Amino acid sequence: MEREWLTQKEVANYIGVKVMTVWRYEHGYTDERGQYHPPRDGYPKASTALGRKKWRKADIEAFMASQIAA
Repeated sequence: MEREWLTQKEVANYIGVKVMTVWRYEHGYTDERGQYHPPRDGYPKASTALGRKKWRKADIEAFMASQIAA
């Protein structure tokens, strides 16, 4: 049975990026030159259950489709 909810590590594996990239999509980051990069537009919000963040797989798929179309 396929999982409907994914952890941060599972999201990273699913979309083919590192876990830190998923964190940056959600929070934004400042690079080594001091330039701020805001959170990725349209990145889905995680739900928290028992202290663990999880994302709906359908939301991640919709986000990825919007990135390909852009």
